[in-house]
Amino acid sequence: MVAERYLTGTGVFVRWFLKQQGWEDAHRFRDRYLGGEIELQTTECARVELPHVLRTRGLLTKKLTVDDCRAAVRIIDDFEIPVDPLTAHVLEASAMLAVEHNLRFFDAVFLQRAATADLILLTPDRPLGRVAELAGVQLELIGTT
Repeated sequence: MVAERYLTGTGVFVRWFLKQQGWEDAHRFRDRYLGGEIELQTTECARVELPHVLRTRGLLTKKLTVDDCRAAVRIIDDFEIPVDPLTAHVLEASAMLAVEHNLRFFDAVFLQRAATADLILLTPDRPLGRVAELAGVQLELIGTT
């Protein structure tokens, strides 16, 4: 049996460390991944965006220590989550999605990759979720319960 396959947005990783809305769902997906029940993937932009968000929303607000933040920014690599490269084609397609749907560029990268790789987009971002549904991308929106 093939495990469910998810393209994981940065907001999910953030909720592994900060108690923002949906953090319980994010922890369940983390635990299911670690237990081998599901597959998680992400894009290179998550490796860049995650440290920025953890610094601004965690470290600078004193919700994370320097050591916690240092460990957290390595989590994608430490958990061996596959990371899709940002090729010129991906960048161009994502830029056009961002323009077409008025999305943040990083969000468009996640949407583009989920669509082209036939992955379920895992995100807490409701506006991105609405665009994903309109685009016919499978979606798992966390933090809605």
